[in-house]
Amino acid sequence: MLALIAAVGCQCGEDPAGLTDGGTGPDTGTPGPDAVMALELTPAEAQLVTDGVTPATQAFVVTAVKSDGAREDVSAQATLTLSDPRVGNLAGADFTSALAGGEATLTAAYGGRTAEAHIVVTLQVEVFQPGPQSPTIPANSGDLIDNAPEVPGRAPTLVYPNDGVMFPPNLGGVEVHFMPGPSENWLFELRFEAANARVRVYTRCLPSFGGCIYTVHPDIWQVLADSARGLAPITLTIFGGDDVGSGRGTGGTIELNIAAADVVGGLYYWTTSNGTGIMRVDFGDPEQQPERFFPFSGDGCYGCHAVSRDGRRMSLSQNGQWDGRVTVVDVRAKAALTAVDDARREQFQSWHPDSDRFVGAFGDGNPPDTNLRIRNGDTGDVLETIPLGVEPTHPDWSPVGDRIAFTKVTHHQTSQRPGRGGIAYVSALAGGGWSAAVDLVPPEDGKNRYYPAYAPDGRALVYCESICANGDIYNGDCDGDADPVAKLWAVSADGGAPIALARANAPGVRDEGRQDLTNTYPKWAPFVDAKARDGSGRLMWFTFSSRRQYGLRAPTGTGQLLWMAAVDPDALARGEDGSYPAFALPFQDLSTSNHIAQWTTRIVPPRPDPGGSDGGTCREEGETCEPGEGDCCGNLACTESSPGRYICRLNL
Repeated sequence: MLALIAAVGCQCGEDPAGLTDGGTGPDTGTPGPDAVMALELTPAEAQLVTDGVTPATQAFVVTAVKSDGAREDVSAQATLTLSDPRVGNLAGADFTSALAGGEATLTAAYGGRTAEAHIVVTLQVEVFQPGPQSPTIPANSGDLIDNAPEVPGRAPTLVYPNDGVMFPPNLGGVEVHFMPGPSENWLFELRFEAANARVRVYTRCLPSFGGCIYTVHPDIWQVLADSARGLAPITLTIFGGDDVGSGRGTGGTIELNIAAADVVGGLYYWTTSNGTGIMRVDFGDPEQQPERFFPFSGDGCYGCHAVSRDGRRMSLSQNGQWDGRVTVVDVRAKAALTAVDDARREQFQSWHPDSDRFVGAFGDGNPPDTNLRIRNGDTGDVLETIPLGVEPTHPDWSPVGDRIAFTKVTHHQTSQRPGRGGIAYVSALAGGGWSAAVDLVPPEDGKNRYYPAYAPDGRALVYCESICANGDIYNGDCDGDADPVAKLWAVSADGGAPIALARANAPGVRDEGRQDLTNTYPKWAPFVDAKARDGSGRLMWFTFSSRRQYGLRAPTGTGQLLWMAAVDPDALARGEDGSYPAFALPFQDLSTSNHIAQWTTRIVPPRPDPGGSDGGTCREEGETCEPGEGDCCGNLACTESSPGRYICRLNL
C-alpha cells in the first residue's frame, strides 16, 4: 500500500524545513543531515475484521525520511494518537481493535512532521440459534439463504422493534418479533447491517404469542450497538427459507438508530404485581434487574411517588384517592423518615433540583384545595404555601429550579382524576415568593391536558391530552387516569404552539392501526447527551406508560407497560416533532401493570461505612458541582445538565 508522506512547504519568514533540534547547518541555514524532511506511516490503509470475540491487530511502522535521503524506523520514538479511542488502543505503534466495528485516523508525529493512516474495523459475526424442536442449524445457512431463489408469498414479517426507533446502546434484552410466513419456512435469517458491522443470525421460529421471538444475546447486542452508536442506523432485514435452499422469502427492512451515549440513571416505578409496590432499576447496570424497593415490609398501597434528583430521598402517597398521606423515605438507609400523619397529604409530589425540598398537591377534598405546598425533604413539614386561586395537581419542578408547572384543574373530582385541565406554571420571584399562575396550554371544553413534566434542560415540557367522548366536558375517557385516548404532546417552557409527539404516540405493527393506546405518565431521564458520535446534536429520553402491544405481546387485561422514546430537543425548539418511535423496557415484569416511572441521576447505594475510603469528601453522581474543581468521585465528571447547572455524572 502507498504510504502517506507529509508534504514539505514553506512560507515567508519560516524555517523552510520546519526543523527541530540539529536541523540546520551552523552557517548556511540549510538542513543538517539529521533533519526530518518527511514522515511515512505504513500501512496507510488498514482494513481489519473482528468477530466480536477476538480483537484485530495491526503493526504500524513510522519512518523518518532525512535530508540526506536516509530512512530511519522511528516507530518506538514517534508519538501516535487515535482520533477515536473507542475503535481500539495502541501499544507503541501496535494497534489492537475493540470488539466492535469503527473507523479512526491514526496520526504519527516525530521531528516536527506528521503522517496519517486510516483504520477501518469491521464487525462480522454469524450466530446460530437452534429451536427447541430443531437442535441443529445447517453450518452453510448463509449459502442456503443467499443462493435460494426468491419465492413470492414466502416472506416473513417483522413485527418489533418499530421502524426508526432510537435505542440506547446499553439497553439489554432487545427482542426481535416476527411472523414466520408460510409453513415452508423453517430457517430464518435476521441480518443486521451498519457501516462497519454485519451480524447474521440464523434461527428457528421460537414460538411465542402466535409468532416468533428472538432475543439478541447481550454480548452480540453490545458489539453491534457499539459499532453503530451515534452513526447511521442499522438496517434489519428478515429472510425465510429452509434447510435445502428450495426458496426464500425476503421480508421488509427496518432501521434501528443507536444513540451515541449510554442512558444512565435510576428508575423507580409503581407495579401492581405482588400486592403493589415501588420497583427500581439501575439503567447503567448491564444486568438491569429490577428490585422491589418499597414497602420495606408489611402491606400498604403506595403508588404516586417522586424521587429527589440526587437519589437520596423519596416521597410517596398512601392508598391512592381520598387518602394520599405522604411519607418521606431515606433511600440510602431504606427507612421512613416520617410517620403517617392525617394532616400531611399530598397526592402528587416533585422535588427541587437541590434535593432538599419537594412541592405537593392534594385535591381530593371538597371544596378543592387551591394551593401548592413546599415541604421539607427530611421532615415533610410545610415550608411555604403557594396560593394559586385555582385547583392544582401533578406539580413538576423545573430542573433549573425557577418554575413549578402543574395541571390547572377546572372540573373538580380528585387529584388522580382531574377534569378539563390545562398546563400552567408559577415562577420564583427574585425577592422571594411566587408569581401568579401563567397558562402554557389553557383549559378547553372537550379536552383534558394534564401531567406536565419538564425536560432535563428545562426548555420544554411533555404532557398528556385526552379528548372527551361525545363532546362532554368530563367523562371516563378524559379523567386523566389511564385514558385510552391519551396522547403525548410537548410545548416550549415559554409557551407557543403545542407539538404532537406523533412518532412516540404511533402504534406498532400488531396494534393494527389503533391510535388509542393509553399513552400516559411521561417522565424524563435526567441527562441531555450528544446525539452523534462526533459530539454534535442533542438527545433526551422519556418514559411513559401505554396499553399498546409489545410486538407480539399484548398487555395483561387492562394493564400498562413502560415504554421509552428518544427526543431531539433542537427539533422541538424548531416547533417540530422531535420524538422517535418508542420501545418497551425489556426488564419489567410483563405479566402485570407498570406505571409512573420516576427518574433520578443514580441509584443510591446502601449507607457506606463511616470509615470508607473517600471519607465523604468527594461528590457522588447526581450531586451539584463546580466546573474545574475536580471534586467528583472516581470516574465522574462535572457536567452541565441544564443551563448554568452542573452535576457529577459518569465521564462518557
